[in-house]
Amino acid sequence: MAPPINDHRIVLLTIGIVSITLLFTRRRWQQAAARAASAVLATYDARPAGSGGSKPWYQHIVVTHRGVSRSEAVRALHLGSASNPPESIVHLELDADTLAWVPVAGALEKPHLRFTLLAFAWLDGGFAPDGRACLVGVAGGSLLHFWRACVPGGTTLVVDAVEFDGAVLDAAREHLGLTMCEPPHGRCTLHTADGARFLQHAEDESYDLLVIDLDLGALIDSAQPPETEKEPAMELEAPASASATQPTAPLASRRRPRLAACDPTRHMYRVLTSRGVLVINEYSEDPPSRRLETSVRLVRMLRRYFPQVHQLRTNTENNMMLIAPVEPRAVGSTAAEIAERARRSLLGGGGGVLASDARAAASLAMLLEQAAALPPNRYQVYSS
Repeated sequence: MAPPINDHRIVLLTIGIVSITLLFTRRRWQQAAARAASAVLATYDARPAGSGGSKPWYQHIVVTHRGVSRSEAVRALHLGSASNPPESIVHLELDADTLAWVPVAGALEKPHLRFTLLAFAWLDGGFAPDGRACLVGVAGGSLLHFWRACVPGGTTLVVDAVEFDGAVLDAAREHLGLTMCEPPHGRCTLHTADGARFLQHAEDESYDLLVIDLDLGALIDSAQPPETEKEPAMELEAPASASATQPTAPLASRRRPRLAACDPTRHMYRVLTSRGVLVINEYSEDPPSRRLETSVRLVRMLRRYFPQVHQLRTNTENNMMLIAPVEPRAVGSTAAEIAERARRSLLGGGGGVLASDARAAASLAMLLEQAAALPPNRYQVYSS
């Protein structure tokens, strides 16, 4: 005799299947509506740095425009085609006097960018007067706008911004307001170059903050030394004498990691000052197992130089954030504690631009609050 059918379970199962189907259908409708609402504003042919190097996977850079209201809009920069996820999103407002679209500096539309603000837990008071920073992977420049207008010391910050594709910079200048970061408005110098090569030729101890925002998969793969090559640990050169009267050697001469020159993390460490902080946004569309393997290799490479590496599995699907200070300090054991330390660093003194810009201060506080909400199991520290 067949067992009786439980009508109650069948009803619940049917409701569950229908709910999931409707959820996915709704998401598809929303994505289609968003694409339909965005118009293609401009298309550029890719123009990567160098002539003999590897070619990018895309051939075009596309800028799309979506009106939010008569005075607000969102523009996005896509690689390949407008159907691909945007590399950068910039919120703009219409200037009533010039009728030009001006970036809203406090709007970091890409969710992973809010986690870069945690670096200020180690940079007390924001940027130092006439401080220096480097951004590798400019895209639309939203992070540059944020530094200039929303971080204390940003108005005098000297920035080297490196982008592999000159057409990306052209698109960002003409449609995303990137010129606002260049003189006479800001002190940012834009470079069309390979990021690894740029850092390789940069001077020692140049930057207080170095942000790498690109796909590191190929870079990490190409940096692996031959199987037969030994990889000695980092060695710090000891002073010739322990006498207190002997002058301290420059930082660059005291920390000389003896590793293969092909390791890009060596130069990431070398170009930072003693108070410097490295932030890496590791973007990957690989399967989870491959992504984990790449992330582990990257952490191991960084640990050859940096005494401490903070890993944050952000709340976006393809982004992993790594923060590595040159000289670690006790700033907290959770993302919430680090975010609170960053908040006090940036807002506690009430100085700089934020003292007179309530909107920027409110935006910064909100972004740090969102970063603080990262679940504890998505944050890990690797240290000696």
